[in-house]
Amino acid sequence: MIFPRVKHECVSDKYTKFESTVTVSAGEHTSDACRLLELFIPAIKAITASGEATVNAIADCRGTTAKEGYKLSVKDGSVKIEYATYAGIRNALAALCMIIKERDGGILIPDCEIEDAPGAEHRGLMLDNARGVMTIERFKSDMVLAAKAKMNILHLHLADSKGISIEMDTLPEEYRLQGYYSKKEVQDIRELARVLGLEIIPEFDMPAHSTMLNKLFPTIRCDTDIEEPSLWTVCAGSEDAYALYEKIIAEFCEIFPTERYLHIGGDEIEFLDLLENGKKAYVCHWLDCRRCRKKMADEGLKDRSDLHYYFVNRINGYVKSHGKRAIMWSDQIDCNKPKGIDDDILMHFWRIAGRGRGPHDGCSMQKQLDYGYEMINSYYPNTYVDLEDYMDPSNLSHWMWNETPEVREENRRQILGGETCAWEYGNLAQYSHYAHSLPSAIMLMGDKFWSSDKIEYTPAHEAALTRAVLGAKIPDGFNVFAAIGSIFPPRNDKLCYPEKIMIGRDQLKQVLDILSDDALFEGADSDRAKAYSKCVEDAISKL
Repeated sequence: MIFPRVKHECVSDKYTKFESTVTVSAGEHTSDACRLLELFIPAIKAITASGEATVNAIADCRGTTAKEGYKLSVKDGSVKIEYATYAGIRNALAALCMIIKERDGGILIPDCEIEDAPGAEHRGLMLDNARGVMTIERFKSDMVLAAKAKMNILHLHLADSKGISIEMDTLPEEYRLQGYYSKKEVQDIRELARVLGLEIIPEFDMPAHSTMLNKLFPTIRCDTDIEEPSLWTVCAGSEDAYALYEKIIAEFCEIFPTERYLHIGGDEIEFLDLLENGKKAYVCHWLDCRRCRKKMADEGLKDRSDLHYYFVNRINGYVKSHGKRAIMWSDQIDCNKPKGIDDDILMHFWRIAGRGRGPHDGCSMQKQLDYGYEMINSYYPNTYVDLEDYMDPSNLSHWMWNETPEVREENRRQILGGETCAWEYGNLAQYSHYAHSLPSAIMLMGDKFWSSDKIEYTPAHEAALTRAVLGAKIPDGFNVFAAIGSIFPPRNDKLCYPEKIMIGRDQLKQVLDILSDDALFEGADSDRAKAYSKCVEDAISKL
């Protein structure tokens, strides 16, 4: 089984052995295709063909291949790819790395005929480095895995209440998080993303999630008589705030010059349902603020929701002035009011605001679609990886990015696709589970966005997923998830589900022996094998 699953495949049991050095011909994409092959299959050395190529990518001049689709055939010792765009080459090589075997210093590739294309246009992974910064090596290895999963979007949540994870001249050094990425590292990330076929969407969350920003820039705080006001939300009436955001957006666009999108956040303006030391926590003070009330009067705004729309539309103007399209989290849309946010903003749905956290009664994803917006679906119970209460195999099996939450069939075309979200990704101290949980999440969601169907996960899927995340040297049929108890490992204080493990101690020890064989793994595959080893060791200790 190829993971993500392909639309049409015919894979034989006849294998051809290739040397570890392969020649590649892909026209203007040859050098990138060579690097891709080496990233996907570390045992391969790929070089530009001077004559007949081992891997030959040919542009589909007939126009029969979908934009990101491909046709892959292996026969008589050669690999042929037909493609419409570079994304098609990437997707074909991602499929190829799922069917090869590495044996005795060579590469075994089965004869095959595969024709494939994606279901969703937008297939994304959101990585949150704004609560802690992931090591650059691990970050890049997860990017490679996302590309293997045929994802095409890398959404980077870069700034939040604690600070920012990249170097910026507009903002003081105190705003940078420990371990932040330098401008050089960001450009290295952008170049790797380009080769991997991942489009970066950088995010700077505003006007909320802004505690540190408010601390560092006093004139962007709300002007109230409240003792010890919250610093969670920036003042929407402060012209200094708009001037600062305009500078931030301009520098973001310098750092990410060719990216199409800029995510502006826009979520979770207040948390009236929470208490800290007996007081309301994370409060938006716009209605208590002299500057905000004046702005509302000057602009003819009736309520806080109107002021939020004013803020978003003004920020959208800055984004558009740099030739980019704004994306925003859609939880603060009041579906009981006339449409108030610009048509051209791409909405990112994750939930309707909880009570005390924004518009709730009468709101839904369907009503947001009724306004005519295009949308990305990251419905949190099915796509969030951070907590055990969210994404799991049982609800993921039947979740569809264009069906859940429930929407009318005629509006499904407005949903471009979805993203799986790894909140607290860089917070290794409190979210160490990502070492063993994120590989499954990336591949399972990549499969869900690509295949676009409902599925019941079987041991065959577990074995295919094992191969996808651990590489081509592992034994045939090896299933690491049978030794953990789920195709999706735990995210709480557990490392396995002992009550769900259906194999005995002897088989568990065999799995551990394979994971401990350094000759089978290298690079990121080795890191994942070590993370799974801890899960299996825990299983052995509990059975």
